[in-house]
Amino acid sequence: MAEYIALRKSALKLDEIHVYDLACPLVADAKMKISYDEAASTVIASVAPLGSDYQSILRKDWKKIAGLISSKTRKSALRLFKRMLHSMPYILMNFHERQYR
Repeated sequence: MAEYIALRKSALKLDEIHVYDLACPLVADAKMKISYDEAASTVIASVAPLGSDYQSILRKDWKKIAGLISSKTRKSALRLFKRMLHSMPYILMNFHERQYR
């Protein structure tokens, strides 16, 4: 980890490195746009340690879950989160389709 941080510090030409420096790209021309479907696939893949049955249930019910997706205000998102806490299991995915540079 120390070598990775030293590499980033050197590549970014910084005297000191902070936590927020770890998020910026090392390559100026790196552009990445993540679609909702790609993000959903990543979430489904991330639950692999819970087993293939869990993944298949999640994949099957994803359309129902996607019905809850909208750009909600912070207040209504918190209300939804509190409701979800009482129904296990739940996945809270914060998604904004944008291009990262």
